[in-house]
Amino acid sequence: MKIELWFIGKNSKEIDAISAFFEKRIVRYNPFSIYILAESKYIDGSRSELIKKTEADNILKKITPTDYLILLDEKGKTFGSIE
Repeated sequence: MKIELWFIGKNSKEIDAISAFFEKRIVRYNPFSIYILAESKYIDGSRSELIKKTEADNILKKITPTDYLILLDEKGKTFGSIE
């Protein structure tokens, strides 16, 4: 099993620190790669739904039917280890 961590947008020190922490732990057991996908940009900032759709389409082009996709969102629900 290969594990890939994808980010949309620019990289930051926080992302580097978090991804380095997990990479160090995961790479012992599974192949691990990090990819930073370009964020969609439009001149008119009010087109957030169009930006989300474009970014979603770009992700869907890169995954296959056998991939297992997990979405992480800062506004999402938090799960513990058992969950």
